[in-house]
Amino acid sequence: MDFAFLPEKIKQQLSELEPQGQPVCVVRGSGGFNGAPGESYIIPYSSGIYLFDRKFSEREFFARKALYMDITELTLDKEQFSAILLLCAGEDERVRVKLSKIEAENAVAFMEFAQQYPEIQELVVDGTKEATEIEGICPKTGLLALLMFVSSADDKIADEEQQYFTKLCDDDTVLYNNAKDFYEKMEYEELIDKMNIDRQQKLCFLANMFEIAMSDGVLSSKEQKLIDFFIDRIDIEDGDAETVREVLLLKNQLSAL
Repeated sequence: MDFAFLPEKIKQQLSELEPQGQPVCVVRGSGGFNGAPGESYIIPYSSGIYLFDRKFSEREFFARKALYMDITELTLDKEQFSAILLLCAGEDERVRVKLSKIEAENAVAFMEFAQQYPEIQELVVDGTKEATEIEGICPKTGLLALLMFVSSADDKIADEEQQYFTKLCDDDTVLYNNAKDFYEKMEYEELIDKMNIDRQQKLCFLANMFEIAMSDGVLSSKEQKLIDFFIDRIDIEDGDAETVREVLLLKNQLSAL
C-alpha cells in the first residue's frame, strides 16, 4: 500500500512521531489484528514498527510502537493468494494479520529490511524461493520443538506428553504450529545449534526435557540419549545436569507416595 492512501488520522500521527523519517513500506491487513473485524496497518520505520488498528465500530485507531530490539518473532507465511504475518514483541504484543497477495509483497520488503537487526530472535519467510536464513529461534518456540523430538524418540507420543504440549502452549496454536514446523524441517542437532540461550534458559530447557520424557512414567534409553546429546551440545555442566535430573526423578517417583 502506498503511504499516500493511509487514513489521514494515521498520517497525522506519523508526521508528529516521525517528522524527519520515512517509512520503509506500509502493510495493510485484510481485516483487523488477530482475526478481529476492522482494519489494521503495520508501518516500519528505522526507529521501530508502528501498529495501528481499529474495529469497524470505532472512530479512533489504537496505536503503539514496537522496537526491533523487543521483537522475539517475525514470520511471514506466504500462500498462493494470501499470506499470514506474525509479529511478537516482548511479553504483551502478539499480532497476527492476514494479507492479500499484493500486501504480501510489501511485507517481504519489511522482512528484508528487518534482517539488519540481529536482536530479532526469530525471523522467517516461508513459501518464498529464497527463504530467509533462520539466525535464531525464540526460546519458547525452540523449547517446544525440542520437546517434540524427545517425546517422539520412542516412536510414539503418549497422551501425557500431548497434554504437556497443550499446557506449555496455553492454547496458542500459532506457537504450536511454528514449533511443529521447525520439528518437521530441521534436524535435532541443527535445531540445538540455532539456540541462543543463557545458563538459566539452558537449565529450564533441560528440566522440561526430563519432565516430558518422564511424564508417561518411563524414561527410555532413546529419550535419555537425546537429552544427553543436548547437555553436551549446549554445554551444560555435568553437576548442573545431574542436579536437574535427580530433582525431576524425585518429583516423578509417585510410587513412593
